[in-house]
Amino acid sequence: MIERHPVTDRESWLALRKRDVTASAVAGLFGAHPYTTAMAIYAEKTGLELPEPDSAVLRRGRLLEGAVAAAAAEMRPDWKIIKATEYLRDPELRLGATPDFYIEGDARGLGVLQAKTVAPGVFKREWQDGPPFWIALQNATELMLEYEADFGVVAALVVDPWKLDCHLFD
Repeated sequence: MIERHPVTDRESWLALRKRDVTASAVAGLFGAHPYTTAMAIYAEKTGLELPEPDSAVLRRGRLLEGAVAAAAAEMRPDWKIIKATEYLRDPELRLGATPDFYIEGDARGLGVLQAKTVAPGVFKREWQDGPPFWIALQNATELMLEYEADFGVVAALVVDPWKLDCHLFD
């Protein structure tokens, strides 16, 4: 049974996530995440206090998340993109996810949209064949926990000083 917890503020959301391996870190279990490892996940989930990571890249993503959704909506005017406001959790697996957005209005049914911001050089180097594996696993985990979803999309907004190109990956 998947639990649904409303996300009302950052502090309570972070507290909910402490119990679980989250979609954003799941690739670390497979040695496929650029920012975390299975050992770091184990240490964190067994109670070792690790500093909450934050960086300019994470801040950029938080601040521009709505811009990614707006760009995706512009590209797909038939979509209604709705901000997700819940933490999904499988207590038996201790697996959790907070989708960025839901997509309605697509013939396939309900979608889960994962919003990413990417520097131009990183996009050119790492996204030519689609989203990096760790991001695809993140979206797949969200789809697994949002059992009503029919499809997933990763939207990448390439943040360049002169333009903002958005790429959609089903």
